Amino acid sequence: MKLVVAYAERIKQLMQERNMSVEEFAQKSKFPIEEVKRLLDNPLECKNVDAESLVGIWRAFDMPLYDFFQDPLFDMDNLEDTRQSKEKKS
Repeated sequence: MKLVVAYAERIKQLMQERNMSVEEFAQKSKFPIEEVKRLLDNPLECKNVDAESLVGIWRAFDMPLYDFFQDPLFDMDNLEDTRQSKEKKS
């Protein structure tokens, strides 16, 4: 699984656990609603989530980022290593 897909799935999990709407997540994370919808509906169409985005996620869920990543979605065996495909393009 690509990392951005894992981000989207984890955000969906946490939103469901907290009964949080897309609009509420967008407001708390300070992301534009269109960007949030794109990430959740079509994560592969999103650019990589950067450090500023991670801070927005932390803000929205009021949790340390460490806790965000404490999920099997982020186990190394579940994530796709995209470094080789990038190196081949060079």
